[in-house]
Amino acid sequence: MAVMEEFEIYEILTGDAHFTHVGMGFVLLP
Repeated sequence: MAVMEEFEIYEILTGDAHFTHVGMGFVLLP
């Protein structure tokens, strides 16, 4: 799993401190 890589990518796209990515089926929190 490349969770960290995905997190970095979506962190840039969202620009939010926290977000949920239902597409991948997991939730990332700060």
